[in-house]
Amino acid sequence: MKDRFNTIWGAVFTSLFVLIMLPLPCFYNEKYVSSIAGIPSYIMGWLIIALITFALILIWVRQCWNRPEYCEFDEEVK
Repeated sequence: MKDRFNTIWGAVFTSLFVLIMLPLPCFYNEKYVSSIAGIPSYIMGWLIIALITFALILIWVRQCWNRPEYCEFDEEVK
């Protein structure tokens, strides 16, 4: 189970990284293309991918808290 968890989340975050590195018009544009309220479209793309990444990090943290290796503490209770 441990290897599957790490493999899945590694693939998720690697795919987000690869998506950002692609020269898509929603992340990179040399010309001004407006979107909502005149904001450049690439800024909206970066904002959306940042929100998606933040949400996935929160999901990852919640799943990590449920794993037994994160529930064990190194210090002894006296």
